[in-house]
Amino acid sequence: MIWWYITGDRGLIDEKLDPDLVRKVHRWIAAGPSIMPVAIGMAFVEPVVSLLIYLALPALFVLFNPVDSYLERLRQSTR
Repeated sequence: MIWWYITGDRGLIDEKLDPDLVRKVHRWIAAGPSIMPVAIGMAFVEPVVSLLIYLALPALFVLFNPVDSYLERLRQSTR
């Protein structure tokens, strides 16, 4: 919620921030709440699958963080 508020009219973030990064982070943040209802529904059908989704989701958020790849590109471009 806070990210969407901050980036809503781009008035609260640096103007130089890449708009592509903002869109990627929007999608990245929306992934969690869209997957959670699936995990909740699976808990009634197949609890083990639901547990695996709950365990995998944080790992996916850490491993596929779009901000990390953006910062890495910035570091490489300044060299």
